[in-house]
Amino acid sequence: MALLTLSWTHIGLGLAALIIATLARAVYRLTLHPLAKFPGPKLAAVSYKYEFFYDGIRPGTYNSHIALLHATYGPVVRINPSELHISDPRFIDTLYAVGGRRRDKSAYFLNAFGSIAAMSGFATPGHEHHRLRRAPLNRFFSRASIARLEPLVHELAQRLCDRLLAWEGRGSFDVAMAYSCYTTDVITAYCFGQAHGFLDREGGGWEPNLRPAIHAGCRTLPVMRQWPWIFSIINSLPDALAKAMDPDLAIWIDHLNALTAHIGTIKARFDKGGKADLPESVFVELLQSDLPDAEKTVPRLGAEASSLISAGTETTAWTLSVLTFHLLDKPAMLERLTGELDRAAPDPKRLPPWASLERLPFLSACILEALRLSYGVATRLARVAPDEDLVYEGKGVRYVIPRGTAVSMANPLIHHNEEIFPEPLEFVPERWLDGKGGRRRDLEGYLLSFSKGSRQCLGMNLAYAELYVGAAAVVLRVLPRMELVETTVRDVRYHHEVFIPAVDPESKGVRVAIKA
Repeated sequence: MALLTLSWTHIGLGLAALIIATLARAVYRLTLHPLAKFPGPKLAAVSYKYEFFYDGIRPGTYNSHIALLHATYGPVVRINPSELHISDPRFIDTLYAVGGRRRDKSAYFLNAFGSIAAMSGFATPGHEHHRLRRAPLNRFFSRASIARLEPLVHELAQRLCDRLLAWEGRGSFDVAMAYSCYTTDVITAYCFGQAHGFLDREGGGWEPNLRPAIHAGCRTLPVMRQWPWIFSIINSLPDALAKAMDPDLAIWIDHLNALTAHIGTIKARFDKGGKADLPESVFVELLQSDLPDAEKTVPRLGAEASSLISAGTETTAWTLSVLTFHLLDKPAMLERLTGELDRAAPDPKRLPPWASLERLPFLSACILEALRLSYGVATRLARVAPDEDLVYEGKGVRYVIPRGTAVSMANPLIHHNEEIFPEPLEFVPERWLDGKGGRRRDLEGYLLSFSKGSRQCLGMNLAYAELYVGAAAVVLRVLPRMELVETTVRDVRYHHEVFIPAVDPESKGVRVAIKA
């Protein structure tokens, strides 16, 4: 009986201590925390579960709620205990350190990606470590390097068109799946010197591919951010069990295993001195770089490969999907673009170089508008200034943001800003052109699809090459015979985010068919 009484006493004391600690933490966050002076809902200041309610329980809706918070509290809002969100587009260059100042990534934000992904450049928190990992990749993803390997992009764009046209008479399909095959083959060929082969699949189908797996993985991020220890459990599961738990992830697991094995083969050949017969690729470049040996292990390079392929597949495919919908939905716009491309490319199977396509004003305007309404990453990419206080001054307020604070801006909120982009939900390519038909470079400073600064998307140049070449080929060869099937603007309009943008859950995709 004494033991039982002692046990209940211990439980009671433990619960009391937990309650006191929770209350003390809440009081600290509301009164003494460095962010206590910033406006925002008290519950958001007290607990990360306020954020989780909108990101996890009402999946992916925190961005929309943050927009309402800004309407109530102003341009700077405390959205969780350690993070501020800013809605003023004029703060972009300060936050993303366009001048080259140090910016780290938020450790809390990176919780969502687990310890394996943390070995990639994308999920590296510290500025200096990120710079070390990114340096050897910068050359390979430079504009000059992309231009040198541009024939690969042209070849795969033409293969995509052949596959699309071969779909005649086979019913409707989600064009995003087709574009995902194209972007996956481009990024895998670029990374490994050999395309995955989704565009060469026997039978001509678009599935399986990586798109459903990427979406399935992204949907788990809000949970993982709150409870990162779940990763340890998942990573310990046998592959067969993990696949059974989520069939959409099965192809991703197989893909990662194949990537790791392929990198292991490349590294083994490289270590034995067989690098001369290896095709030029990202990972050969990494292995022969001056990175420390600890940065060249197979698990580390596997994490980098996973990051590059995830980033290089879905966002570009979705931009092409958004562009395709709006061109098919607006025949006059398609006619104008087709005319511009016809004059520049009399033979649609022999397109001009990417650099020449970029000089076509209406094609550029259409691609920029598609980027604006496809967002790139749609979640909040928080940055941390470790060496300086940031100062926000505008709209009648002034705040000094303490160094070390996570500060974020959500792409959809900037891209929907009515002061910068009037009628922000409408697809209006003309907004990117000046009165003389040239590009409005000033407006491009507010386009965050590839982020900004030292953490800007590594694959931006490759993505632009894919977009210009792929769009030109599809517009000239395929869109004259393509039609929308039971698809409306709802199927491309931003509804919520799962790290990447997501549409209405009832959507069946951007469904199209090929006419005879």
